[in-house]
Amino acid sequence: GCGTGEHDIELAKKGFYVVGIDNSTLMIKIANEKRNKLPESVKKNVRFALSGYKNLQSELKEEFDGALFLGNALPYILPSTEHVIKEVVNVLRLKNPSLIFQLLNFDKILRTKNRLLSFKIAKSSQPNIKEHLFLEFYDYGKKGTLFHNLVVFDSYNDNKSNWLFREMITIPIRHVGKNETSSTLTKNGFSKISFFGTQGEYQGAYGQFPGGEFRSLESDWLNII
Repeated sequence: GCGTGEHDIELAKKGFYVVGIDNSTLMIKIANEKRNKLPESVKKNVRFALSGYKNLQSELKEEFDGALFLGNALPYILPSTEHVIKEVVNVLRLKNPSLIFQLLNFDKILRTKNRLLSFKIAKSSQPNIKEHLFLEFYDYGKKGTLFHNLVVFDSYNDNKSNWLFREMITIPIRHVGKNETSSTLTKNGFSKISFFGTQGEYQGAYGQFPGGEFRSLESDWLNII
């Protein structure tokens, strides 16, 4: 989904008309709060819609020149890549529509990084907690699915070195890659499909888009146009 609307707002500032979609009421609320602070000349170019990709044609009642799935959003939209792309195609104009996907390279993470996605320690803003430790990794699910796990530990301001467990969040996602996406795009009438690879940390720098040659065990990101 569009999350908090950062990409949508930047495109609106450049003169594009953009509709950001997300199935999270919280994300849409934050995005609209940002939109409300924009000058009217920009605000008219962007709006946000709460949607689960079940019937976009009736929900949006508009046609678009293209659609963007940035920041690894596609794997988190259920039930399937084929369903999502079909829904999006229904709201695209027939003449030369474009789709852009920015995906984490799951194959590299699973095969060369032992499923580890991210390990970070950050200072806490809470008075009694010194630091937070965030550990993110994937687990294998049934065929074609993964589990995105986030584990949080806290270190308190009591001169003790022990880390205390706070919570663990598990999100089911799909293992979306080059072959599946290419096959689905072809079925939906797209004949010109290009693949690019970039280097960049998860939730950090994504690298220069669209990038160079995609390498399955080297590129951090898979970009599809």
